[in-house]
Amino acid sequence: MNTHTLYRDLTTGVFFTAGILELFSGQFILATMFLGLASLASNLQSVKPVRH
Repeated sequence: MNTHTLYRDLTTGVFFTAGILELFSGQFILATMFLGLASLASNLQSVKPVRH
């Protein structure tokens, strides 16, 4: 596992955990935002530099 995927996995995990905790506490708007961010963080492809 390289560092890029580690950071992406950690970011996704933090957003997902925060979304679940907000869902349990009753703050549904924040839960929706955090779970949406987790979904985006797990599905976005990173930009790779152009090689000449």
